[in-house]
Amino acid sequence: MPSLVPVTDEVARPGIRSSRISNPLAPRSATGSLEYRLLMDLLTAGAVKGLAFWAWSEAADKHP
Repeated sequence: MPSLVPVTDEVARPGIRSSRISNPLAPRSATGSLEYRLLMDLLTAGAVKGLAFWAWSEAADKHP
């Protein structure tokens, strides 16, 4: 006779309660937490500034 207890993720993999382990920074809701959005905004702004500075320095080296 088959078991009447459904096999859930908790039963199949005890100790792992969530699929969020692969990305601990993932937002908990669909819109994301404020801290997560601020972190992503800061990282994006830093990357854009770094790329702009690199392009500027490359252009300055070629045309002194």
